[in-house]
Amino acid sequence: MKRIVISAFALAMLTAWPALALVTSVPLPAQGITPDEMVQLLAQHEMSPKLSQSSDGQPIISGRAAGLGFDVSFGECHGGRCQDAYFRVGWSNAKGNAQLTTDRINAWNNDHYFLRAYLSPNNTLWAAMDARVAYGTTANVEAYIQLWRAMLPEFKSFMQL
Repeated sequence: MKRIVISAFALAMLTAWPALALVTSVPLPAQGITPDEMVQLLAQHEMSPKLSQSSDGQPIISGRAAGLGFDVSFGECHGGRCQDAYFRVGWSNAKGNAQLTTDRINAWNNDHYFLRAYLSPNNTLWAAMDARVAYGTTANVEAYIQLWRAMLPEFKSFMQL
């Protein structure tokens, strides 16, 4: 039941938040969003975005939300526009946390659809959210940004980080 309530809330927020967007909503092309446009939206939400390149030359944005540093990377990019955005934050010392178990990670993933957790092979705990930003509007992207910001403190508390 809890899973249904949480999912319904998250879905309601994704559909309602565009009306609460901080900037005027404009349609995005089918090819998606540019990294510069994502920087502008993150800045509107006071997430201190900084655009750079990853080690493989792909655009990556570093930002801050809920007291945590995070990255946004992109996928399905063509002609400077990207159809997907990937929000990620990691804790490299997480394996030393006695409260962090596979059962706890599975419990989080069982009850939360949009922000998922996993351990990488080097024992880094990751919280991740994928966003399909093609065929939408800037308000839709802002809904993902708001959801990311809202779920981070809940995740951090649940994992006792």
